Amino acid sequence: MNGIVAELFPDLAREIVRRGHDVAGHGYDQSVPQYRVGPDEEREIVRSTLSTIEQITGYRPQGWVATGRTITKDTLRILAEEGVLWHNNHDLADLPTGVEVGGKIILDIPIQRYLNCDERRFLGIEGKGPPSALEMFWSFLKISWTP
Repeated sequence: MNGIVAELFPDLAREIVRRGHDVAGHGYDQSVPQYRVGPDEEREIVRSTLSTIEQITGYRPQGWVATGRTITKDTLRILAEEGVLWHNNHDLADLPTGVEVGGKIILDIPIQRYLNCDERRFLGIEGKGPPSALEMFWSFLKISWTP
């Protein structure tokens, strides 16, 4: 959940948490990807997102998904220091792994790509692919699925 989404739709954000979903922080508004800033600004993105969601919902997210799922050499340290227990930022494995960071364990939970499909190849690096992207994706799914 983005911090701005919690601000713009507080009732919905509270209802998601009330229903027991494990909300993860996902940047304040995705306008500044974490990998494009230094560690101080990255920490501020994480802090402001987590605190905004907590102020509105009463729940402090324990997970994090970086904007564009691209992390820096500082991300895991920042997340561990901020009390985040897990992150979901890559598809390098099939199973979660624990990573020790500064004496704390943070779970690295990989992205699950169903049908071996990475939708980003249809949408482009920033998720702003050509208008035909959805048609291409649908064609891929139809070809890949066999009853």
